[in-house]
Amino acid sequence: MYNPPHFTSTDLTWLDWLAEHHAFGTLISQVDRAPFASHLPVLYKRSGDQVVLTGHWARLNPQWREIEDQRVMFILQGPHAYISPRWYADTAKQVPTWNYVAAHVYGAIRLIQEADELENIVTSLAAQFESGAPTPWTLAGSDPANRARLRGIVGFELRSDSAQVKLKLNQNHPAANVAGAIAGLRSTGSPEAAAVAALMQKELDRRRPTRSPARQFNSAAASRGDGKAARPCEGLRPKWRRRRHRKACCSPERRAPRSSRRCGRRRARRYHRYRE
Repeated sequence: MYNPPHFTSTDLTWLDWLAEHHAFGTLISQVDRAPFASHLPVLYKRSGDQVVLTGHWARLNPQWREIEDQRVMFILQGPHAYISPRWYADTAKQVPTWNYVAAHVYGAIRLIQEADELENIVTSLAAQFESGAPTPWTLAGSDPANRARLRGIVGFELRSDSAQVKLKLNQNHPAANVAGAIAGLRSTGSPEAAAVAALMQKELDRRRPTRSPARQFNSAAASRGDGKAARPCEGLRPKWRRRRHRKACCSPERRAPRSSRRCGRRRARRYHRYRE
């Protein structure tokens, strides 16, 4: 898919999140040399970069008959929402857009037609989506004739060779625009818009700059109460090098005379011999 760098994520925990909350996706392959899609719930497992998706079709679905020799794509679609330019801080310069989270998983398919494996797929899918129900449905607890219906399905296992995750959450806008869009989404009262707003807020929080080393040292000095702000170099060099650095670099007008610099070099040699 088209995935500009500012929307690309290599963090596969986003894929984990999508599979947990939006496990109903789209499997795309070719049938008779034409694109063909099936909309299916899947079981998801990941080990490192390797993703395994498991599910099943109705046997009458023609997609399974030619799929084993193909490289296929499975799409997981997360929450999405319209973004109005009215919500941005610089409204006049903006246009409408749509924010969303999606992932594409690519790989090869292994067909599953053995009764035990098919039963395990159906049982696992039911357990995942019946979770939390007061009296969850189970295949074992249903009419025994239901096992015969396993002959009407074909299972699959998709092992990935690559995956793409796209987070289109206004990362290419200044923080003021993102904050305005978040407020606008929340004002709509839509649960889906609120879900997009929550993801945008998460990304905005990650964007906030961290303090530079100089600010960290200055903060530490302030907490000591000595009234002396640390220079960027302090804390990164031995004390004698800090003194020399302040004379030679931080305060050029107070550069040490050549004889002092020679002494500094002798101290440096002694220091390195000690270190060795």
